[in-house]
Amino acid sequence: RPFLSSAWNWFDLIVVATSDASMVLTVLGAQALPGLGVLRLFRAFRVFRLVKRVRSLQVIILSILRALPGVVNAFALLIMVMAIWSILGVQLFRDKHVHFYGSFFLSMLTQFQVMTGDSWVAQIMRPVVAHGYHYATYFVSYMFISTTIMMNVVVAILIDNFTAATTLLAQHPPSDVLSIMETEVPIRGARWALENLMNSLPAHRVVPITS
Repeated sequence: RPFLSSAWNWFDLIVVATSDASMVLTVLGAQALPGLGVLRLFRAFRVFRLVKRVRSLQVIILSILRALPGVVNAFALLIMVMAIWSILGVQLFRDKHVHFYGSFFLSMLTQFQVMTGDSWVAQIMRPVVAHGYHYATYFVSYMFISTTIMMNVVVAILIDNFTAATTLLAQHPPSDVLSIMETEVPIRGARWALENLMNSLPAHRVVPITS
């Protein structure tokens, strides 16, 4: 029963069972079921057990999970900005630039490409601006809001939570990591995964954070 109470043990059991089934089918001359070999690759995720041993990794994981609500809200606002500029793009450019702004879906893809900075000047903006230099305001304003403002908001949220997580873990011994995550991680599914991750190994010496 203690063995079955660990999610990592269940994960290992499923991977080993599928690997054995694949080998048995190969020996018998039967064609292996598709996907069985791929499941064996999931054992690589066991490297996340290092989180239990390395204190600095605990800080990073805790800060990311603490920042999830704020990051989700920031990305939701970013999607709203993309949708607004996409609607404007469809209304302004759909007649002359069908490939980029022929529909709302194409316009959203175009705005995503512009946000990532992937050849947006030569491929998208210059052909559009050729029909009127005032259209440059459309792209400049979108880039300023989506990259200069919103991306920095996400970075600020991550940095703030990283600082808070560093201070929080520095005030508690390693044995209190689970209790800290129980109260600080706001998402139940992420908290459950962390609990199984931290409980999957017996107690080990924790590597302290080095400055």
